[in-house]
Amino acid sequence: MESFNGKIVVNENYSASEVTNVVRKQIRQMGLTPSQVVSEMTKNRTKDIIGGRFLDREHYAFGYEGPHMIANVLGLGDGFLPHAFSCQSYDDMWIRKDDHSATTTTFLFRQGAVEKRYIARNGALVILHTAMDGNIGYYYPGPHHSAYIPSHDTRTRYRILSVEDNARDICVVGFYEPIPDSERNLGKVIILEKRNIKKEINNIEDDTISQSLQRTLAFFGGKGDNPYSVFQALHNLELLELR
Repeated sequence: MESFNGKIVVNENYSASEVTNVVRKQIRQMGLTPSQVVSEMTKNRTKDIIGGRFLDREHYAFGYEGPHMIANVLGLGDGFLPHAFSCQSYDDMWIRKDDHSATTTTFLFRQGAVEKRYIARNGALVILHTAMDGNIGYYYPGPHHSAYIPSHDTRTRYRILSVEDNARDICVVGFYEPIPDSERNLGKVIILEKRNIKKEINNIEDDTISQSLQRTLAFFGGKGDNPYSVFQALHNLELLELR
């Protein structure tokens, strides 16, 4: 691609998320000092896997939503880039399939959940967590009523970005669409104080696909900056390899 003189945009729709923007603005307005950040995307892929859905054998469970989770964290600012790597962990997954005459159990290596941690440049602990077995790792009070997504529920996704100031016991949590009991393309941000809901910002219009496309067309037309460059995408790919 070094010899290619045209314009290239990588389609990372979460880079256009208004939910991330609202989280960032709330942090600044309240003067919070981030001590911990959690970016989680969890669902239950059991039915998808039984139906023959692609399995990532290189990055395992982190390969499906990992780039989006990283994009959301880095959308908060350069201070959240890695300074030092901490640790990572994996969970396996077992899928039970009941056929007419027999029951089979399939073992899937590292497909259940993945968590990666690093220390950011600003000193915050960043936690990247994703699960494909429906077990939510970091549950926050808000629109989701349970910390588990059952296998028959193919619609629910738990997609959050939280920023905590432990010294003040305040947490800003962004909930990306789809949100239970809400229309599509609507996000939500909740302010927690001492783990109790203090403020809710509802009905945040967050059609990231449309916004990302508009920014791309503006860039191609010479009316805007590149919304997501190849360099950014490759950098995120490197972060997938966090050890």
